[in-house]
Order: sequence, then structure tokens, then C-alpha cells
Amino acid sequence: MINAFVDGATQHTGLQEHQLHPDDIDYVVSTHGHSDHLGNNNLFLRAKRHIVGTNISHRNRYYVHDFDAGK
Repeated sequence: MINAFVDGATQHTGLQEHQLHPDDIDYVVSTHGHSDHLGNNNLFLRAKRHIVGTNISHRNRYYVHDFDAGK
């Protein structure tokens, strides 16, 4: 099973409802880079990927989608 979490600013209630902990989350998806959507993403340190809008980060790498680069 893959556990994904979308728009993490209010994460505690949603995780508790599903008996999950931040370490259980594999993918963190924020629909865009505003603080009310990516707040608390720092709690998901064990996630395999963090995706913000169309950008993807993995450890120390950050991939910008061509749409965001103006291409």
C-alpha cells in the first residue's frame, strides 16, 4: 500500500483519523507552493518524494517541470 498526503498544513487531524503517523507517508503532494498548502511538509522526513505543484524534490535534488520554467 502507498500512503500519500495532500496539502499538509492541517495534517494532524487527517492522519489521526486514518491512524497514520508522518513516518507512514510515502509521498507528500502540495497542490502549489503557498504556506497554507505546504505547511508542515518538514514533518514527513521519511517520505520518498515531496511534490509541490509540478515540481518534485528528492533528498537534495529539485526538479522543476518545464511548465514552471516557462517552456
